[in-house]
Amino acid sequence: MVKVNEILNLDLFSNFRLINKNDGLSKDVGNIVILEYESIINNYAGFCEGDFVISSLFFAKDNESLIREAFHHLVELNVAAIAVKTIFFDTIPDDVINMCNASNIPVFTFNNAYMEDLIVCVNDLLKGKQQYLIAEEHLNSIINTTPSKHTVEHTAYEINPHFSNNIVSAYITKKELTKDYNWVISCFNRLLYKKYQQLSSYNYSYVKYKNGMVLIYSFKNEETIRDCAGIFLNILKKLDINPELFHIGISSIHSSLSELNLCITESVNANMICHNKDIQYMYYDNCGFYKYIFAYNTNESFKILYNKIINIITEYDNQYSSSLLDTLIAYVNNNGEINITAKTLFQHPNTVRYRIKKVKELLNDIVDDSSFYEEIFIIIRYYELYDISTQA
Repeated sequence: MVKVNEILNLDLFSNFRLINKNDGLSKDVGNIVILEYESIINNYAGFCEGDFVISSLFFAKDNESLIREAFHHLVELNVAAIAVKTIFFDTIPDDVINMCNASNIPVFTFNNAYMEDLIVCVNDLLKGKQQYLIAEEHLNSIINTTPSKHTVEHTAYEINPHFSNNIVSAYITKKELTKDYNWVISCFNRLLYKKYQQLSSYNYSYVKYKNGMVLIYSFKNEETIRDCAGIFLNILKKLDINPELFHIGISSIHSSLSELNLCITESVNANMICHNKDIQYMYYDNCGFYKYIFAYNTNESFKILYNKIINIITEYDNQYSSSLLDTLIAYVNNNGEINITAKTLFQHPNTVRYRIKKVKELLNDIVDDSSFYEEIFIIIRYYELYDISTQA
């Protein structure tokens, strides 16, 4: 299913005007249907809950009371929305509008679109959304499990049967961290409507994944790829997507489709660095020590240790209104230099020394004093990626 407000993002629906309350714009739409003669024959068997109903109200042009009767039946069925083409009526009676408001059914008017085109458009959207949701499930199945190489390769060909062996991927997310991922849905709906789903005949494909988009580019052995970022930026422009609005994480080049899961994971990780450092794009190969931080995220023993350390520090901060965690972040970001850390925090160096000493005391049974900086470095870098960077 799709939401009413997702349909409104399609180009053909750009002139739809909401004429009542907007409480029902998040309703699910299961189908789009035309209402024309049903009111005359008093048969609404072809309508269901969740329908997006469009009509010219031709049946009521000589008898306005038929509008009330038709809307009454549609409200009883709990349709998702009603849209009236303003051929015979420019307005809808107030009592009808009030009836729809009471059931949170949005009502629209429009004038310059063929109803048959609207039906084709929404049906394409419904089918297309189902396709990319299935594709996202395929990605989840190979990224969040330990699949065989055959399974990964089979999944790659399901996404695009025209893929070559060599692949590189980009994970693309909006620069503004947000928990509202409607922009992803809106973007894919627009691409699907413009028939970009036919890109499966090309050597690249896009797949919705979590709160962003994965672009997978494949090439033949004889091709030499020197500028992956340029390739992905050009693809985005072809898809009518402004790359300046997004963070783009780019994987290493992999020479086998059986490594698609690793390829995508690398691009997702590189994307996190983009958010962390607020840069437009980042190659996984250029992530430096962060590549080792990423590895810790798959180690359950490390995550238990990490949570224990962070909880000890934050509980102390909360109890005594101290700033141990902020001091450690500045301490690591300034390479362990006390004086520079003090300037960053507008504190005396002795204050920083005291706080570091307090952390050592709190973590005495967990962190070895001889490797304190190295261990804290890993903890703080992990915190920046997996706590700070994921907060909307």
